[in-house]
Amino acid sequence: MRSGVTRWIVGLGLMLCGVIAGCSTDAGVSSTGGSSVLLNVGSNQQSPTPPFPQFTVGAWVSTPSPNLHDNITIYAVIRKHPADMSGPPTAPAVGTAQVQFSSIGVKDQTVPTDGSGIAAWQTSADGTPTQPQLIAVTAVVGGQKVAQTYTFYTILPATYPFPTEPPTTPSPTK
Repeated sequence: MRSGVTRWIVGLGLMLCGVIAGCSTDAGVSSTGGSSVLLNVGSNQQSPTPPFPQFTVGAWVSTPSPNLHDNITIYAVIRKHPADMSGPPTAPAVGTAQVQFSSIGVKDQTVPTDGSGIAAWQTSADGTPTQPQLIAVTAVVGGQKVAQTYTFYTILPATYPFPTEPPTTPSPTK
């Protein structure tokens, strides 16, 4: 039983290799003179990995589980990445970047970034308790929207003090 399954898996693997090799485009085989064979797959130097974006944005809230109407701060950071990834990301030039905060039922807020690429928006935690409040955060550099992400907070349910029962006193029995 086990050897039959093994043969089936090996056969499937070999068949898959043949399909992949047969589907490659612009494939050429050249001999180097010895017993080695060099397989050239495509000549346009494309990478299977997409390029890293020029700008990224990250966002977080000061209090992920506030009480209703608590003051919270929503932070965002914008980073500019070198195209060749030769160095660490940097903040965009001061005055060229801003962050747009959008939330359901709240007017969009646009806040400029500081010298380190961070923007902060102070707001009240409003919404339905126990339901996540989604906030879209969009990075705008030089008037162009370059990146977007999301963050959220969830308002805690209202808690009320529960009445306690008075202590029971034992009554004498006869």
